[in-house]
Amino acid sequence: MDLKDAVEVIIKSFSSGDCFDSHTVIDELRNNSEYSDVYIHGIKADESIKAYHSRIACLIRDSSLVESVQDSGSDLLIKTKNVHGNLTLNHVWKLKS
Repeated sequence: MDLKDAVEVIIKSFSSGDCFDSHTVIDELRNNSEYSDVYIHGIKADESIKAYHSRIACLIRDSSLVESVQDSGSDLLIKTKNVHGNLTLNHVWKLKS
């Protein structure tokens, strides 16, 4: 299983209409033994954690399984904690019905 496959499996584990952000998926990659090796080995030698997590967010965004949650015609952004415990703005996604 590669990183893209792991992200897709995690997304498919949500119920239709469930909302989530990239940190939800990253947390599952990091902490679920089914995906943790994929997460650990998915980072490139010269890639920062921030860039790696951004790449994971792009895999979510580009997935045909999800759509962005809208608020007054704009993508909904929420603040959630990253792996360093800092609050950051993130897009909210939902599994397509």
